[in-house]
Amino acid sequence: MEGIDLQTIIQGGAVGLAVLLIILLSIVLKWIFKVIGNHINHSTDAMNNNTEALTSLKGSIEYNNETNEKIGKVVERIERRLDKS
Repeated sequence: MEGIDLQTIIQGGAVGLAVLLIILLSIVLKWIFKVIGNHINHSTDAMNNNTEALTSLKGSIEYNNETNEKIGKVVERIERRLDKS
């Protein structure tokens, strides 16, 4: 059995480091994608909540506008009656 020369040991170490770096990179990328996915989910939830709030606000504004129109008509009738008196 021949002895292992220095170049073979260095090449084996380089291959081992390359494999290790690939594994670490895949772990880091998985973590980054998980964090990004988490942020996207939270942003989507916040947007859905905002959509519900805006829909409710729109309904309230429309209701207030209708109420104001009714009040305006009542005021006009009262003013007409007062003008006739």
